[in-house]
Amino acid sequence: MATDLVPFPVRSVLAELECGHGTKLLRGVGICHGSFGELLQGMDLRDDFLVTCPIDVHARASFCADPTEQAVRVLPPGKTKTAQLANRFVGSMGLCGGALILSSELREGAGCSSSSADMVAAARAISATFGIEVPLHHVETQMLDIEPTDGVMYDSCTLYRFRSTGFERDLGNLPPITLVALDEGGSIDTQWVERSRQGYSIGDRLEFERLLARLTRAIACRRIDEIGAVATRSAEINESRFPKQSFSAMMDVAKAIAAHGLVTTHSGTGIALLLDRQAPGYQDQVSEALARMSRLQGDIKIYNSLEQGTGGAS
Repeated sequence: MATDLVPFPVRSVLAELECGHGTKLLRGVGICHGSFGELLQGMDLRDDFLVTCPIDVHARASFCADPTEQAVRVLPPGKTKTAQLANRFVGSMGLCGGALILSSELREGAGCSSSSADMVAAARAISATFGIEVPLHHVETQMLDIEPTDGVMYDSCTLYRFRSTGFERDLGNLPPITLVALDEGGSIDTQWVERSRQGYSIGDRLEFERLLARLTRAIACRRIDEIGAVATRSAEINESRFPKQSFSAMMDVAKAIAAHGLVTTHSGTGIALLLDRQAPGYQDQVSEALARMSRLQGDIKIYNSLEQGTGGAS
């Protein structure tokens, strides 16, 4: 990824759009994967942080440039954060507006980074339309001005300072993990969660320091059992702040089927069993998990960890 904007002839591009016999339309498509909540979220001795859990579910954006428009019109209506990002994005680089159409496999309000994925997909679609390369830090800066965001623009697990500096460190790609998830339904406003989040004690922050070090080693060594243990502990700590009604029941299911633990969307509505996709008896584990979870209230979905290079990164 380039560290600066790649030079591009904006005026020449716009002249090409407007010249000739009628208007020439430029189109581009961008995608971005989601994150099933966070493997770890809390506050160490520095600041709030999270570690992403990239999954193979995506948001998609299609942009059609219109040289007669200065603003970007976004469909479906109501995608105000993405509209804000798209208009800032074209304005910061002197590009024309146009029509941006969004579609997503990520349910809004569930805690799977739907709004962040929409914004990243939009930026990628606009970049693709004009054939430009934009550094990720430029997109991050624009996003952080709109709301606390996360690291979904990166394919790998990322240590992310979502309140302040953004990307800090690439922790590597996840091993082959399956998440059998229960979505309790409803919608949680991420901005409300951030406003209402209580602070952590020094003891909590020291524990988060240890958990982050443990998770960093686990990802590097591809230890699914250790990844699951850290994710479970992070979920347990979060229960005192934003409890989920099925948390205890899902813990029981995890123990019954010998899952490696739980991953939650800390500020969302999802709880997932963490399974090793290459373990003997994996299919039987999934079948038993589905049977037990069918007795609980909510929608059940299955996600896989993102394979390297499939997230749509620029």
